[in-house]
Amino acid sequence: MTAPAPDAADGLTEDDDGTEDDELPAEDDPWWAEHTRNTLRHLRVARARHRAEKLRENAYRGYVAALIVLIYVVPPVLSAVRAPATGAHPAAPGVPLGAVAVALLVLVALVRDGLWRGPVLLDPASAAWLLPLPLHRAALLRPRLHRALLAAGLLGAAVGATAGALLRLVTRGSAVLLALSGGAAGALVLVLGVALGALVSAADGRARGAVLRAGTALWLLPVLPAAFVAVRLAGLAGARGDGGPDRIAASVALWSGPWGWALQPLAAALSDGTDAPPGTSWPVAAVAALAAVTVAVVAAHRGVTGLTNRALRARAATVSAVTQSLGTLQPRRARLLVEAAQGRSPNTRWRLPPPHTRLLLVPWRDATALLRYPSRLVWSALWTATAVPLVAAGTGTSGLARFALVVVGLLAQYLGAAQLVEAARLDADDPRTVRSLPLATTRVALAHLVTPLAVLAAGVGTALGVVALTAPPSWAPSVAAVLLPAALPALTGAALVSAFRGDVPLGLLSTGAGSPTGDPGPVLLVLWWLRGPLAAIALLVPTALGGPVPLGTTVAGAVMISWSTRRAAAVLGP
Repeated sequence: MTAPAPDAADGLTEDDDGTEDDELPAEDDPWWAEHTRNTLRHLRVARARHRAEKLRENAYRGYVAALIVLIYVVPPVLSAVRAPATGAHPAAPGVPLGAVAVALLVLVALVRDGLWRGPVLLDPASAAWLLPLPLHRAALLRPRLHRALLAAGLLGAAVGATAGALLRLVTRGSAVLLALSGGAAGALVLVLGVALGALVSAADGRARGAVLRAGTALWLLPVLPAAFVAVRLAGLAGARGDGGPDRIAASVALWSGPWGWALQPLAAALSDGTDAPPGTSWPVAAVAALAAVTVAVVAAHRGVTGLTNRALRARAATVSAVTQSLGTLQPRRARLLVEAAQGRSPNTRWRLPPPHTRLLLVPWRDATALLRYPSRLVWSALWTATAVPLVAAGTGTSGLARFALVVVGLLAQYLGAAQLVEAARLDADDPRTVRSLPLATTRVALAHLVTPLAVLAAGVGTALGVVALTAPPSWAPSVAAVLLPAALPALTGAALVSAFRGDVPLGLLSTGAGSPTGDPGPVLLVLWWLRGPLAAIALLVPTALGGPVPLGTTVAGAVMISWSTRRAAAVLGP
């Protein structure tokens, strides 16, 4: 028996389990096209009832979405369109940079999505029934890619047009031009992202490994223009008008790649082309963006057939498992499944010498875990760099502005602490790793505080030094220098409370009308899920709003650390 060429039978000369198929015709034999048409026709007939049910579900979802749009989106858009033409808002110079940041964020998310799911996806039933059959791969996969590209284009056009029309509130441009340019930019960016996601999903191991190794660096791309906008709006650099660095940075960002080229018509429409960033030419950029998107779509169309049976089955199983995990309120399990499907592995190049005392065993494990996943250190530093200016700006104001800035700053600092307690989450996932340690459970919980507090103290100290040198006179970095370091034990304790959260109580999963206003289960579930940071911030806010710092932060830290030890004992055992 002879075997056909590997690509002729959709990779079916030898199945993934190692069994050989019967001899199949050559790739150019008309039997392939006829067999593919018959199989897909039978599938459409067999799934007619299921397809009708799906259409009804989608129609209901569309009805709900239309109601939401009519109630919450249409009125602001009409107000923006009818607003009188006035001078540019002070925030207008940052709009192009903010748009580039959003476009980059969308592109990075879609590229990373291609590592584990991608736009071309088979459901488990199709993967189990269709993949073993001798079908043309193009007839099976390319229609799914085309539908994904069409949906991305329509969604991007709708969202972009809405956002462009709303920009009329902060600029003096024409509402029609803003909507048209925003819709075109949104469609181009989303189609480009879907095409890149398809290319990544069908790429070989070397290309996928390069994307995975980029990791946090990809996510930092949208952070850079967003951080520049935040700094400019906060007044750290002092705006200089039309010739200031904001327009120069916008020009660089708008020429940085297809994501910026697609946004140049929007940047020109923001002020009817009279105040565009220097060196920009939106007709040239629009043609270049369209050409780049066309090349990406053609490459995705040709390369999507490179997805193997094994990869399609694995993606279908992963998506099903992630959906089930989210449905059972296990987001951590879903995240771990996604990371495993992406092929993420720890960095083992950096090692720390083992400690000579058992009291340092847990901090050594925590530090080793951070060195093996340095992206957590980067994200913690970014959250800290966000929290310190917010708290410094908030402590220099009063009233509602002070409350909002301080609360958001404390939340950002909590998120920075939550990045550093992954080792505690691993202990909660498998308590057997803790029971083998020569330490009591309460001491393990206390030991998990050492490494995060040391890292956060270094990060907060550095950020406070930068803010003290660059902050405007209206800020109060000296107050933040006392408040934030004193609040770190409470925020780290809250992160440990979340790490040792445990399983969701069954009583919170009830359905039905539990009260005259409906079922309180979802609200109680959210409160249960966020009880750690909510309690910490509730204890810290009175101090942040002017109370005695040493007393308030000490009480908050003692309460949260004690709570974390009790949660650790409940999850890990005595």
